[in-house]
Order: sequence, then C-alpha cells, then structure tokens
Amino acid sequence: MNWFSKFSRSTPSPQPAPALRPDQAAADHPANILLVNFIHRLHAARGAQVLELGTKRSSPDRSTVHRAWAAADATYVCSDFEDGLDVDLLADVHTLSQSIEPNSQHAVIACSVFEHVQRPWIGAIEIGKVLRPGGQVFIQTHFAFPIHGYPSDYWRYTRDALETIFGEDAGLRVVGSAYQYPVELHAPELPPPDTIEAYLNVCVVAEKPLL
Repeated sequence: MNWFSKFSRSTPSPQPAPALRPDQAAADHPANILLVNFIHRLHAARGAQVLELGTKRSSPDRSTVHRAWAAADATYVCSDFEDGLDVDLLADVHTLSQSIEPNSQHAVIACSVFEHVQRPWIGAIEIGKVLRPGGQVFIQTHFAFPIHGYPSDYWRYTRDALETIFGEDAGLRVVGSAYQYPVELHAPELPPPDTIEAYLNVCVVAEKPLL
C-alpha cells in the first residue's frame, strides 16, 4: 500500500528538501507504516463504527469507498452532502455532529474530500466531536492538483496546514502526516531549468485523546 511518500513526521519541524522520486511502494518507509497502523487499528477494533466522508461517485463506474480498511464486523457508513451511488447517509461535514452521535466513531476517513470543503477548520472540529476517545481520522487531500469541482473546489494544503487544522483546535492530536506522489511543475516564468518540485497529495492521521 503506497498512500504516503516516505517523508512523514509526528510533530511539525523544519525538514530538508526531499528527493523528488522516493520509493513509495517500500513497506518499511515510515509513511507507509503510518497507513498500515491506521488500517490495523480498524481491523483490531471489534464492531467498530466507521464513517467515510465524500463517498458519492463522481464516475458511475468507479467506487472510491475504502470498506476493506475496516474489519468485516464493522458498521461502515458512507456519507456525502449529496445523494447518489455509495451514499448511505446525507450529512454535511460542517454540521456532522447533528447527523452522527458525538463520541461514537472509531474512525473517520476522507479521501480527496477536504479540497471541496468550504470551511475545513469547521469540518475538522466536527470530526473531532464525533470521534470516540482513542478514535482516529485519516485525511488525504491535495497539495498540487488541477481544479476539479464536485461541485466546488476551494483549497490546497501543506502538511503544516493539515496538522494545524486537525490538531488542538479540533480537539485532536496529530499522529503523522506526509506528502504523496511527487511531481514536477513547469512554467516558462520560472528561472532555469523552469521546473519546481511539488506533490499531488498530502495526508494526515490524527487521534482524539483518551479522556
């Protein structure tokens, strides 16, 4: 599983410029270990309550639901603010605790969702409300990506941004974050060689502290 690059951290700190092409498939890279640990926690939680956000299909023939990340006995709810394929529950992340019982979820998952959330800091606080103590949230979104409205496209994120939004202000503790899928951006206005390094995706895992 290669959701992360190897450049991960548990607390914000200055980092040297990474190599452009890390081997994201290596199982022993810290970022891949971070994702594996998140999935292992889900499988270890018997009868877990799991909520995935933004699951409405943008392409009718392609599901983006990550049901396999949880154990077979988990209650896995797919939600979106619009009805459609792969949507069990209509819910707006800005008012999530009105649709999901507070302190009830073992995990919340949102992949390629938070670039479409108009006020992500409010969404993070709401996720913090519905997570049970010890529960975790996995967020994957974009650092550099073409504009794509489903229906709107608002934000691009750095690791520092996600660690801030899903940190203390949301009642959470950051477990780790990582950039994902390195790319080169080209523009004639840049100095030679008119190329800069960037990443398509960025991810964070955060946890609600035990009471």
